[in-house]
Amino acid sequence: MQVSVIIVNYNVKFFLEQCLYAVTKALKNIESEILVIDNGSIDESVSYLQPIFSSVIFIKNSTNEGFAKANNRALTQAKGKYILFLNPDTIIGEESLQQCISFFEAHKNAGAIGVRMIDGSGRFLPESKRSFPTMLSAIFKLSGLANVFNRSSFFNKYALGNLDELQIHQVDVIAGAFMMVKKSLLNSLNGFDESYFMYGEDIDLSYRIHKAGCKNYYLGTISVIHFKGESARKHSIKYIQSFYGAMSIFVQNYYNYFVAYLLSIIIMLRISIAFLLLVMSKPFTLFTKNEKINNMVIIGSATEYEAALKIVAPQKPIHIIGRISVTDSAEKAIGHFSSLEILLEKYTIEQIIFCEGELSFESIIQRISSLPHHYKYFFFPKNGQCIIGSTSKTTIGETINEKN
Repeated sequence: MQVSVIIVNYNVKFFLEQCLYAVTKALKNIESEILVIDNGSIDESVSYLQPIFSSVIFIKNSTNEGFAKANNRALTQAKGKYILFLNPDTIIGEESLQQCISFFEAHKNAGAIGVRMIDGSGRFLPESKRSFPTMLSAIFKLSGLANVFNRSSFFNKYALGNLDELQIHQVDVIAGAFMMVKKSLLNSLNGFDESYFMYGEDIDLSYRIHKAGCKNYYLGTISVIHFKGESARKHSIKYIQSFYGAMSIFVQNYYNYFVAYLLSIIIMLRISIAFLLLVMSKPFTLFTKNEKINNMVIIGSATEYEAALKIVAPQKPIHIIGRISVTDSAEKAIGHFSSLEILLEKYTIEQIIFCEGELSFESIIQRISSLPHHYKYFFFPKNGQCIIGSTSKTTIGETINEKN
């Protein structure tokens, strides 16, 4: 068996549904398996998804055991030569996994592979490629200098801002949201360090892969959507504690006492700022509850349009402008996909639903990467029961089905 895909789920059944549709297509010609380990979800994820994806192996935990421990449990059952750790709030292209396998076969020194991740609005996620954290990089990030000089190899070394996001690079850290690793290497390293509950375990594993003499590669030629934060709400106290707590564990494990002490002070300062911002912040949803009418188009076949319309039409306030065709004639639509930018400007469109079917997942990912980021994108898979979307890595996503 070539690939085992391991996905840890926690109360995001509709995002996971779309993820599984995409993964299933990407594995079509690959000897593989998919293992979903549910961390005590209360949204009936397994009972909802198991009848839809009968070939997927579902493992149920009675409680939330955290990311590292759940992945390790699934890892003991995985049979693939390569293991892909994948977040449930992702959409991958049809050719992405075969491209990763080919890269492994061509680069024998490769221990782990990561890819270019974009959020639900098409913005590049800089955590796709990172260096190991240092005191200096922490200071630059905290002070904001890393953002001001985001292309600098000095000020933004942690996010490797000087490296072209569309190219292939050898890097220090691979993101756990999409992390493909050799199974033999994982076995020798005993998988993830279970002292991490959530966050930081990808940095730790990347570091141990590096210490084992293997290379971590970032493939900027492959793009995936990572909605981010669906399982861990990013404006919650629990998220702040988990994220910065993980950073503390890493610096205490791998740096000398003096450096670890200084980094811990920086982390505590960052926690204080995060709590302050949390108090000042306000929740945000894609379908804002105000009287403003949002113009929306649906991209897909006539059948896909009707299916999406049935789900989205009851939502208010939305104005459905019409359908944009993909393969059929534009005579029965407001226009054709090839003229998308012109149509969006002509009809003052604010929200777009991409229907997967006539459009591949790959083509949808490429399209939102090239469009302006102020549009709100939604995604509707063929045979799916729900439409999902998320405007950025800092906001909670939206799920739309006939019941809401």
